[in-house]
Amino acid sequence: MLCDDDFVCDRRRYPSYHTLAFHVPCVPYWTWTTGCGCEQEKTVIHFVSQSNREGANDGFHEAIGELMSMCVSTPKHLYNIGLLDRLLQDNETTINFLFQKALTSISTLPFHYIQDLWRWKAFRGDYPDETMWNDEYWKLSEELVGIHPPIPRTSEDLDCPSLFHIAQDADMVRYFVRTILQFQFAESLCKAAGQEGPVYECDFGGSTKAGERLAAMLQLGASKPWPDALETLTGGRTMDTTAMRKYFEPLEKWLKATNKANGDTPGWTVKGLYKAKVDS
Repeated sequence: MLCDDDFVCDRRRYPSYHTLAFHVPCVPYWTWTTGCGCEQEKTVIHFVSQSNREGANDGFHEAIGELMSMCVSTPKHLYNIGLLDRLLQDNETTINFLFQKALTSISTLPFHYIQDLWRWKAFRGDYPDETMWNDEYWKLSEELVGIHPPIPRTSEDLDCPSLFHIAQDADMVRYFVRTILQFQFAESLCKAAGQEGPVYECDFGGSTKAGERLAAMLQLGASKPWPDALETLTGGRTMDTTAMRKYFEPLEKWLKATNKANGDTPGWTVKGLYKAKVDS
């Protein structure tokens, strides 16, 4: 797929489930975003080629793709494959790396959650008057995400279905599940590889043991309930945010110290009332 500056390229995978042949058109130039994105799609291909079926739930293949995209972008991995001339492991580098990762992972959790929360409420009949739909969407956005529309909206507008997934009846909660699972998977694979130290410095590339552990889960596909697949890799049967909190622990400590030094209080206001105060 050829693209120029006037054409927006997006990666796609086109599998043939009968022949296990895949085509991944990607942009012909390399950037940080396109590079990590293509690694993500390559990982999903490996997922399907291992299982020849869907994942244990919709969040699993998304989590595997994000996991690999996250792991190939660590300074240690980039150094190991020769894309960095030297490996800096100081506090500033760590905070910058974790901040960037948090903006593309943790920050998406409430956004993805409210899309399906709004849809479930609408389908359930919690909004009996359709003129309420858009107002209720922005109420959820303001309360749980801390955002409001940039311009006035009315009952004539309907903003949530402007998202591709909502309009095409594709669930968004898979991305909420993905973000939690990817850190559980990362922690387990690093342990399998015998890596010591924090997970954000782990590079399990080339580890046969980690690969075997991952393949064992992938090969299950959707043949068993997802807690069984999760247990195969992590040893646990429930989603757990502990691994995610541990991954970002240095950033969390830095943010608390910085907020305190600047006199900032986390949270936001909803229609003039302070909302969503968190432990600072």
